Order: sequence, then structure tokens, then C-alpha cells
Amino acid sequence: QDVDYFVCTWPSTDDQFFAKSAQVAQKIREKDKSALLWLDTDTNLDKQLKAASNKNAKFVVIIGETELNAGTITIKNMAEKSQKT
Repeated sequence: QDVDYFVCTWPSTDDQFFAKSAQVAQKIREKDKSALLWLDTDTNLDKQLKAASNKNAKFVVIIGETELNAGTITIKNMAEKSQKT
């Protein structure tokens, strides 16, 4: 089954990255879209992106330090290989 959004968890010991990712995944689900949340907090981003590709995710949500500090998210369009914040 294809997934609308794959929400990455920034590899960090800081819990706020996972908390924000979980919050974003919940908001996506509230909009009746499917969202998978990466649960491991120490997996590098490349591995997560590969997993998203294997799940045929349409979009990947990335929330790194820059995004967290700015209150934004980055969305990567997997089909077009483009991304925007």
C-alpha cells in the first residue's frame, strides 16, 4: 500500500525532533492522508529516504535543526525529486 507522507525523524538524542515529527504525522492523518512516522531516533537520513522510496511514499517530511528553529518543515516530492521548505 502506497503512503502519502513519510515523516522522517532527525537523528538526534534531543527528544524535540521526534516530538515534532510525531506532531506533524498526526496533523497529516487529521487531514485524511496516510503518514508513516520513522520511530528510530538514531537512523541516518539516507536510510530513512531509502525506506520512504521502498514504501512508495509520495512525499517525505524532513524536520532538521534549521526547520525546528524556524518553525518550518521541508517536504520532498519523491516523484519530482524536488523539495521545498
